[in-house]
Amino acid sequence: MAKMDLHVGGIRHISMGMQTPNGPIKMWFVGEHLAVDPDRRLVYTESISDEDGNLVLPAAVGMPADHPHTTEVTIKLEQLGKNTQIMMTHAGIPADSPGATGWTMAFDKLTSYVEAISSPTS
Repeated sequence: MAKMDLHVGGIRHISMGMQTPNGPIKMWFVGEHLAVDPDRRLVYTESISDEDGNLVLPAAVGMPADHPHTTEVTIKLEQLGKNTQIMMTHAGIPADSPGATGWTMAFDKLTSYVEAISSPTS
C-alpha cells in the first residue's frame, strides 16, 4: 500500500511487508515531502505509524528504545546513459538499525520489478 501526495508539504503513507526471523510482518510509515524535484531529487521525513497513519513509538514495533521518532530520507537520481543511478541517504537512523535490512529488501524488490518489466517477453 502506498498513498503519496507528491508535492512539497504533501503527506506520504506507505506499508512494506518484510520477512523477519519471527515470520512475515507489515510495517507502516508516514511522512511529509520536503523537496520534490522530478527526475532528480526527493526528500521526505519518515516516522513509524499504524495502518491509519497515527505515529507509533519505535520501541512498540521492536526498534531500540533510542531509535529516533522521525528521520529524513533523500533520494537522488542521476541519468547514466540508458541507466539511472539511485543514491539514497537515510539521515538520523542509527548505523545498526533494523531499518537497514528493510531498505535492502526494498531495493531488492525494486531491482526484481525493473528486471521484470525490462525483460523481453516471449
